[in-house]
Amino acid sequence: MTTKVKVGVLAIQGAFIEHVHSLQKAENTLKLKKHDIEVQIMEIRTSDQLNDNLNGLIIPGGESTVMKRHFENGFLENLKDWTRLKNKFTWGTCAGLILLSNQMDGGNSELQIGGVDITCSRNAYGRQINSFESPLHLLDSQLQNIAGNNTCLGIFIRAPKIKSVDSQSVNVLCHLSAASHENNAVDEPVAVCQENIMVSTFHPELSGDTCWHEYFILQAAVRKSFQA
Repeated sequence: MTTKVKVGVLAIQGAFIEHVHSLQKAENTLKLKKHDIEVQIMEIRTSDQLNDNLNGLIIPGGESTVMKRHFENGFLENLKDWTRLKNKFTWGTCAGLILLSNQMDGGNSELQIGGVDITCSRNAYGRQINSFESPLHLLDSQLQNIAGNNTCLGIFIRAPKIKSVDSQSVNVLCHLSAASHENNAVDEPVAVCQENIMVSTFHPELSGDTCWHEYFILQAAVRKSFQA
């Protein structure tokens, strides 16, 4: 029987169209792998689109000053409520990670959604000119199975850093190796998941590899049967 999954990409600013294209590619890849999944993709621009029919949501990178203008009139509060529902799955990339972190180095943002027990730091790897690519080490067995190995490519653009994992309920999904980037003294977590919320410091939507979007779709599909 076909599993129908409705997922959204917050489309108010940032690399949202790249996520849409990656989701389309991921759906086709999953079908080639014999997953009977039908994915409906929506670009989310208004608060009322965050409803019970939506199974998953991606919050992409972007500029907080621009996001602030769109998060008025109850939009931010609805985002907080929706991401807390256990039968939904949320994924934040780059700035999306900042929004979904419970703590931010130097104080909490007024745009904070929260939900993941980590402390993050903005632009921790430097400015745009300091952007870099690096292989990442996958720790999660399902991600390894989807990728077909234990590595994937990470693209870091004005990326935040996970300074600390603050709860044992946070599952580290992948590391940036200490040997792969000169600013690292030790292996660093760059993607984590806590219950129904996943965050990553890097940009999987720019890599051409669909393993993270496949994982997102599968997680959203599984949670359809959960009680809210």
